[in-house]
Amino acid sequence: MSETRQPPLLFQQIEPGIVLAGRYRILSSIGKGGMGFVYAAQEESLGIKRMVAIKVMPPQMMMDEGLLRRFREEIKIASGLDHPNIVPIYSLGEHHGVYFYVMKLLDGATAYQKLHKDGPFAEAEVRRLIAPIARALHYAHSKGVIHRDVKSNNIHISVDGFPTLMDFGIARGAEASELTLPGQVVGTAEYMSPEQWYGEVDGRSDIYSLGIVLFELATGQLPFRSKHTFELMKLHQEVPAPSPRSVAPQISPALERLILKCIAKDPAARFATAQLVAEALESPYDPNEVSAAVEIVAPAADGGEAPLSGSHTLLQESPVAELTGADKKVWHLCVQADEAYASGQIDVAIKLIGKAGKLSPDSNQVATRRTKYTKMKELTEQILARARKKLADGYPKQAIVDCENVLRCIPSPSAVALINQAQRQIAEAEKLVEKAQQLRAAGKIKAFTKSIAAAQRLNAELEYTSGTAIRPRPQPVKAPKPVKKKTGPPIFTRARVIGLSIFIAVVVLVLGIKPGLLYLADSRFIQNTEDSLFLSPASAYQLYKISSFLGFNAGQAEERLRLIQLKAKNHYVNQANQAVQSNDLGLAVEMLNKALKHDPTDAKLRDTLDLLQAKYQVQKSIGK
Repeated sequence: MSETRQPPLLFQQIEPGIVLAGRYRILSSIGKGGMGFVYAAQEESLGIKRMVAIKVMPPQMMMDEGLLRRFREEIKIASGLDHPNIVPIYSLGEHHGVYFYVMKLLDGATAYQKLHKDGPFAEAEVRRLIAPIARALHYAHSKGVIHRDVKSNNIHISVDGFPTLMDFGIARGAEASELTLPGQVVGTAEYMSPEQWYGEVDGRSDIYSLGIVLFELATGQLPFRSKHTFELMKLHQEVPAPSPRSVAPQISPALERLILKCIAKDPAARFATAQLVAEALESPYDPNEVSAAVEIVAPAADGGEAPLSGSHTLLQESPVAELTGADKKVWHLCVQADEAYASGQIDVAIKLIGKAGKLSPDSNQVATRRTKYTKMKELTEQILARARKKLADGYPKQAIVDCENVLRCIPSPSAVALINQAQRQIAEAEKLVEKAQQLRAAGKIKAFTKSIAAAQRLNAELEYTSGTAIRPRPQPVKAPKPVKKKTGPPIFTRARVIGLSIFIAVVVLVLGIKPGLLYLADSRFIQNTEDSLFLSPASAYQLYKISSFLGFNAGQAEERLRLIQLKAKNHYVNQANQAVQSNDLGLAVEMLNKALKHDPTDAKLRDTLDLLQAKYQVQKSIGK
């Protein structure tokens, strides 16, 4: 069990003028993200002044000794790197419970910022900027360090165009295999390799992420996009990446081949080292080279030719005028399949491509389409099934988000129908709430309660605040039974519960309800153990909830409740992490469900739970 810590200094207290650790004067906030907050600061030590950047750890790390220990180890690894294209880390510090590390302050902007300001990079610029980054990665790999979060926002470009790789704060030694929760996996979902989702990383995983960056900078968009982490995992692992030249035709075939080799699903098919990536980027190329691939085109309304929408597939064959016999039939079947796919008729597309496969069993174009259509069908069916369940469970807004994700991939009629159904369900729930308000005003409390309950069944996320609050209930997630059953006596015996109840009653009778409850709650909070804060039946968490409900010192009670919930969430996440390490996925799922009870709004944690449940089901199905 992780050691407990005092609540840290709140982020809102870190503001310009504050001096951290007696030597770093905060000047301004310059960034924030899931891995912490970044500030510009001036180091004032022994009469020497220099500008630095301070990265402050997120609060969930500061509240947990285990995460702190790992963070220190990872910073120690990163600070040992000395390369001109890696931002140097100077030191690790602590100030009133806030942990931070100090690094060089850079001018300029990140590649992500420049991309969104100026648009896609020219190919020559992409090659010039990313080749040194690839060499920096090769250097880190040679030292046994895997970055794990290579992305455009971690590549900094100075005002004079010098590229630097940043944020080795979550790097690990190549021999490490531990997963870090929450999130189960570490990295940024849009850039993560197929194997990284399961924590199986080596240098080739960083090469995959660098390939995604190359695709993004050269085309102006990512190859795989979704708001849902689970969908991104499936896309990276199963769906072929689109051709970069189908998105940005100005890219040379040489760069396209390089990018596709970097982002191959199989690590063995990628470049063996980042050094080879750098050499490929720096090698001579012909910007006027013409690819042997010809994009599929279909007759346009005006008699000309227009690319088929929704299809990034390329035919490695001659134009249709030069085809004869079976080859021409295959070409037309592929065109018809692409048209069906682009209009959302996946089953029709699969049927057509099946006919093409019978005529040309060895055609790469047919095989590529078959894989693409089949994987997309599986993915959309999974997402739509989840949307239907959310709708049935009373979460129409979440169902709409799922359906919109499907529509971003393909114009599915089923997704449109589900969105319409969800919108009708939301409207019906709102009508029931209006009816409930009228019933309440008329004094018909029983009918009012029934109407509100019916509204919540349709939309559990509704809030009714006129006298009675309807709080969004956490989405029910059925956890599979743990693989290993817990043994031994229960944590809280009946005698202990009775004894605590008597003690609470005596304190309340002697001091009065308000001072008694607050005295007990404060006492349990000051003890600052997991038992006193949230595990015990008479925990500070339970007592503050009662105090808040009764309106006793509600402001302080709510603030301390938030701190306790954060600690409780971290406790159960750590338990889940330990269960994952021992391959007890059933117990890990159970612990994450408990963590979600303390933070039902944590979408990333919910995605982690979805991934663990899917992995647990696979584990059960193969008899592990």
